[in-house]
Amino acid sequence: MIYDLIKSNQSVRSLVIQGYLNGKPRDQIAIDEGMSAGTALGIIKDWIARTGIPNVEELRDFAVILKKPESQSGNAQRAIGYCGC
Repeated sequence: MIYDLIKSNQSVRSLVIQGYLNGKPRDQIAIDEGMSAGTALGIIKDWIARTGIPNVEELRDFAVILKKPESQSGNAQRAIGYCGC
């Protein structure tokens, strides 16, 4: 019941997805949003399924690598190698 309420709250869903896309670990998202890790994971999995974007998790990892402050060009090279681009 609580899971359904949280899942249906669009602003909470958005915060969970933003955290995920910004590279936060699932457990930290759950703590920040006051929910169980399973609920956070459910929201993330639902969003991934609805996007229809293949390899969305790899794109997230690519974005996280690029956001790191150390040597931006080195991060880009590492990210491109990671994605197999």
